Amino acid sequence: RWVLDGRFTADEPSGAPVIDLAGGWVIPPLADAHTHAVADTPDPAGEAAAFVASGILAIKNPNSTAAGVARGRAAIAGHTLPLQARFAGSGLTSPGGHPSQIYRAHGADDGWIAVDSPAALDREWNRLLAPQPDFLKIYLEESENHARIAADPEYVGRRGLDPALVPAIVARAEESGLEVSAHVRTAADFRTAVSAGVGEINHLPLEEISPADAEACAARGVRVVTTVLRHRPTRGVPDLAALHRRNVQRLWDAGVEIAFGTDNTQVDVIDEILAVQELGVLPADALIRAATTSSTRACLPPGQEPATLAAGDAATFLVLEEDPLADPAALRDLKWLFIDGERHKPAPRSEEPRSFVGPLMHKTMTEGVEAAVTAYRELRGTDPGGYDFSESQLNDLGYALLNHGAADEAVVILRLNTAEFPHSVNAWDSLAEAQAAAGERTGAAASSREVLRRLEEVHDIAPGFRKQLLEAATERIRAAE
Repeated sequence: RWVLDGRFTADEPSGAPVIDLAGGWVIPPLADAHTHAVADTPDPAGEAAAFVASGILAIKNPNSTAAGVARGRAAIAGHTLPLQARFAGSGLTSPGGHPSQIYRAHGADDGWIAVDSPAALDREWNRLLAPQPDFLKIYLEESENHARIAADPEYVGRRGLDPALVPAIVARAEESGLEVSAHVRTAADFRTAVSAGVGEINHLPLEEISPADAEACAARGVRVVTTVLRHRPTRGVPDLAALHRRNVQRLWDAGVEIAFGTDNTQVDVIDEILAVQELGVLPADALIRAATTSSTRACLPPGQEPATLAAGDAATFLVLEEDPLADPAALRDLKWLFIDGERHKPAPRSEEPRSFVGPLMHKTMTEGVEAAVTAYRELRGTDPGGYDFSESQLNDLGYALLNHGAADEAVVILRLNTAEFPHSVNAWDSLAEAQAAAGERTGAAASSREVLRRLEEVHDIAPGFRKQLLEAATERIRAAE
């Protein structure tokens, strides 16, 4: 290949230098078509830089607060290397619908917009457009049961839009120049989204897709972003891998465009690619094409095509140590990153212990919390230096479960944390909070008494934090009386 002014050219430019790629394997850049990074996160600029240095040059964030959109765009604008990104801002859901429970757990009053009628949609439309979103996210959760669950307190965080509103939302979004991405959980959600004319479906449903629905999805040009490593409860699904395998096979047979995204900041898109590979459906060339071309297309404005290493395309590509067609794990062995013809070094491999939060969160949601506890103990016994086994890691896992509505599972994990770190005030406080969320008032009071006891023993806690712990523990004890 020849490069002129940062683009591939079919003709050799006069006096062009030659760069030896030393037997490396060349592919287009990777993309993460579903990430919540680079927005409502502690370090958007650092995350943007990490994406680029890892060969991920396009991302799509389908839900964040308005402030998160602004922070993400500012972080990318301030970066010296290009990361293409699209942001949706707050998604549309029903009152009490997903993802309101996640944002409320952090004290936010943004990150979702609730509508339950055409009039409510009219009232909220300008607020939806205020952050100048690049596309629109909608939520469908058990849409076939919406009439029954719309006002049920047991379904707070586990319901979505009234399906009758979706065609009007899609039509209005199109008038505003916005493509619609739909979160789905059930086969009926999938069918509703496709028939309404969305451009993209996020997540493989947790029910089998019918051949007719897969064919309709392909005929309408609706893309599906897999997110098989996503954090969501899968109770009632006896074999999640088998279900994903059938659904990917059905989509592939129908000719649906498949893209990859994580929806999980504890893993990266290469983890997702390898998880889909393990399903044994996509041929190697289709897997790599989905990881590069299709996933990047998902992150670009409609009508804009990703670079494919052809003459005229930007000379932006990855050079790998090994052949990814022979083993997709080679995607981790990045030799060089070229951007507009300029060579850059990839991110150095971290020597820090890995986090187990992502893998154990996934295991909890798919196999149950006891399986996650068993896996934790096995990791601690067999690879003590490979993972971070600090108190904060179990704490993070517990709160991740709480944020996803799995309070009972959070109690198990946070109780394990108090067993591992019995002298930690914070571990006992977190357990008490989870017990209160799970309705275990007596247990929350007992754990809160442990907080008070340890506050008397520990003297190096900041006064403000000590006061916060004391007040929370006292209130939980009072609530149990």
